[in-house]
Amino acid sequence: MSQGCQDNGEVLTYNASVGQTFSASDPSCGTVQVDVGCKSTGNTWGGVAYASKAAATACEPTSPPPPGATAQCLNVKAYDTEWNQITAAVLPTLKAGDKVRFAVAGTATSGNFDKAKFKINGTERAEVSVKKPGTEEFYDEYTIPEGVTTFSINAQIHHSSLGWSN
Repeated sequence: MSQGCQDNGEVLTYNASVGQTFSASDPSCGTVQVDVGCKSTGNTWGGVAYASKAAATACEPTSPPPPGATAQCLNVKAYDTEWNQITAAVLPTLKAGDKVRFAVAGTATSGNFDKAKFKINGTERAEVSVKKPGTEEFYDEYTIPEGVTTFSINAQIHHSSLGWSN
């Protein structure tokens, strides 16, 4: 006779002869169920019987693991060299030679940011690690070239353990 029981997803097997007994210790929580069945000479199962023993308390449900750290890039801002914010309406009025400081910050559930990089009008700029004083905004100072009246600014911020975030 062969018997099996299910215990938290594991099948335990115990081979016993007719008349032989065995014991399962008292469960600390939940229920232990023992299924007993007989195989025929064709090695197929006949009738199956079971016995179960419940603990005094139910098992505590397992809590899901905490989510991993996440990070994201926040909006890009534009400043003049005196740290006055430049609005989108003012950007087209800038002239060749004017300096703009494009800045970006990020938010993360844990860890920190160590650098940023900008793509301005399709041109990838060097990574920067300087910050606007008193903030966590990384910035890149950009000189307006001749003939440029529109801007396309993309930024990425680098998290020390998660890498680059858009």
